[in-house]
Amino acid sequence: MKNLITGGAGFIGYHIAEYLSEKGEEVHLIDNLLRNNYDDDFQHLIAKENVTFIQADLTNPATIDQLDQDYDIVYHLAAVIGVKAVIERPHDVIDVNTKTVMNIVDWICSLEKKPKLLFTSTSEIYSGGLEVMGSDFPIPTGEEVPIIFPDLNNARSTYAFSKAWGEMYIHFKSLNNSFTYTNVRYHNVYGPRMGMMHVVPELMVRAYRAENTLGVYSVDHTRAFCYVDDAVQYTVSCAMDAAADQKTVHIGNGQEEVTIQTLAQTVLDVVGQSEIIIKPLPTESGGPTRRCPDTALLKQITGLDLNTSLREGIEKTWAWYRKCL
Repeated sequence: MKNLITGGAGFIGYHIAEYLSEKGEEVHLIDNLLRNNYDDDFQHLIAKENVTFIQADLTNPATIDQLDQDYDIVYHLAAVIGVKAVIERPHDVIDVNTKTVMNIVDWICSLEKKPKLLFTSTSEIYSGGLEVMGSDFPIPTGEEVPIIFPDLNNARSTYAFSKAWGEMYIHFKSLNNSFTYTNVRYHNVYGPRMGMMHVVPELMVRAYRAENTLGVYSVDHTRAFCYVDDAVQYTVSCAMDAAADQKTVHIGNGQEEVTIQTLAQTVLDVVGQSEIIIKPLPTESGGPTRRCPDTALLKQITGLDLNTSLREGIEKTWAWYRKCL
């Protein structure tokens, strides 16, 4: 198989590339490196004989000219992500995330041999539904649950909106252009090399450096965290299995919904700071109170049942981050 991964220097993109390259598949990566992720791990990855790296910006249609025309699968992960970016640069989120989808999809439509497109969406698209429906919102959440955007002037909605727009664009373009796709909605994936702007690594570093107490926001909110190795295997399976064609599928851990308090205590235990007291801080506005996916469709399609426990995943993640401190 010959694979193209956009956003290949990013968190999940890197892990998908590593997984595929270890299986001996040909992997091409494209990334603009604006997130300064040309680190040792990435350099080791692109030094492999079966990995090719292209540094380019997919918002520029001319970038498409650098791509081969015989890929079997395209994993589209390139996007502006992260709460900080969304709040500070909502216009860039819409601009970049829509343009990259349009350019990739239009390029696929122009090819004689059309690769399958694996588009990575997000569980964030359910935040508005939870806000509007409250206790009536179904959790665990299935793929059929309605998507609601109650306030289009809310900067936090731009990322979710751009991903929902991408799903729609891909679906309707495929109807007239005969290419296959799968949309996957990630639910709180975490693991090594995910940067420092996410709750798991941020808690790890603060817990490691804490002396008496660890302040934690929104301790009663819940999430179901999915370790990256599980997410990668599920993603590749969805990309390769025809049973996932023209479907939207949740990728996550539907078996272990935990409070942020439990997450923080697990982190403290793993980093060797069990004696530190967790100090609850105010609830952060804008974040969903609960999130847990229904993964029945995922398991039906892939035949996999991967549920790395939170403790095991945190241990593996800390082993990587500990070396960086």
